[in-house]
Amino acid sequence: MTGDLHGTPDTESGEAGLTLVELLVVIGLMALIGVFISGGLRAIRAAVPLSRMMDASDETGLARDHLRKTISEAVSQSLLPQDLYFEGTTQQLGFVAAADPVFEAPGLVRVRLSVELVDGVPALVERRQLDQDGAPETGAAVLIAGIGSATFTYARGETILGEIRKGDPLPDRLVLTLIFPPGDRRQFRPLDVAIVCAPPASKN
Repeated sequence: MTGDLHGTPDTESGEAGLTLVELLVVIGLMALIGVFISGGLRAIRAAVPLSRMMDASDETGLARDHLRKTISEAVSQSLLPQDLYFEGTTQQLGFVAAADPVFEAPGLVRVRLSVELVDGVPALVERRQLDQDGAPETGAAVLIAGIGSATFTYARGETILGEIRKGDPLPDRLVLTLIFPPGDRRQFRPLDVAIVCAPPASKN
């Protein structure tokens, strides 16, 4: 028993410790992991403004698609000459469109696009009402908030018009231009819509 106590040292207990080389390797790995973590955090922070910009881009893109669809459908269905409710200035536009089958009763509605102050900041707003004078409003929505300005222009041939009155001949084209405040990275290419109404049916 005494010989065993003073015999060969226990090699397993020696292997459990770390040599100087192994310790340096561990410290190096921990430093490398720290570099990767800090770099990842910087990348996440840098991506936050980009994600906000993408959300803003989605907002303007959806509004653009909605406007083009609404106006184009009104034109393609020849709703404009039927009612002759088409009027506009540089700050607003009104026309007749088919009712939204999800939110409105079947029929026609008057759509008005205008620049309004929302929480003290200009915004492009859409208001809808039944296609009759004095009818209640069926809905209102802020299409694009926080704009600098919005301008509607109209063209008839080579002539650029700043106003179309109810009953006037329809323009050939209308263009919506949006400008955002300085520092706002959102973009909105001018929305240019051709107004080519179907000719009236011939009478035999």
